[in-house]
Amino acid sequence: MARGNPNWGKPEPIAWKFRVRGKNPQGQMVTLGNHESEAEAKARFKDLTNEGYYSNLKILPVKPKPPAADEEE
Repeated sequence: MARGNPNWGKPEPIAWKFRVRGKNPQGQMVTLGNHESEAEAKARFKDLTNEGYYSNLKILPVKPKPPAADEEE
């Protein structure tokens, strides 16, 4: 799987739907990737599981951000 953000430099924000999180060797929970589809998240999860560096790996849904309030009020 390619590393990095393939959408770098695109003007519209990306609607991430899934994230992969895990615990690093120092015991901190870290986000290891944000993904637009569950298939991408599962592929990244599989790669990270095979590497064995992180523990307690999970695929979690990303909560959508609330719409921005109009500043005219």
